[in-house]
Amino acid sequence: MIAELALAAALTSAAPSSDTGASAASRLAAAYAEGLKSASLDTLNSAFAPDGSFFSRDENGRLRRQSFSAALPTWVDGPDPTVRFDVQRIENPTDQLASVTGRLRMATRCYQDQLLLMRLASGWRIVAKTTEQIPCTEALPPRD
Repeated sequence: MIAELALAAALTSAAPSSDTGASAASRLAAAYAEGLKSASLDTLNSAFAPDGSFFSRDENGRLRRQSFSAALPTWVDGPDPTVRFDVQRIENPTDQLASVTGRLRMATRCYQDQLLLMRLASGWRIVAKTTEQIPCTEALPPRD
């Protein structure tokens, strides 16, 4: 538990005011993937604003919205060493907003994700996430 808290703090610690949205986006995307990989709710909670929103579609194709405080606990049903989040694009239009587009791959599922970030009083946090399940047939780019 202490190791998880230390990792969460290292991945998402409040950075100096010179921290750019692009560096925050990379750091929070890594925390998101690590939280899923290690099934660490602490790591996920440190990356996502609790009152932020998760948007997806229900089984009938209708928009579904959940707060991160409700959604995150359902994402950590067990460690998954296969989790991989590949960043496709980072945008940083202002010193207060950023976004990450990326593909999340898990053992048997793949998703196209869009993460929206804001600089809050507590530091940069993911405030919204949209996702769509996609086929896992496409090869992901190789890791560095």
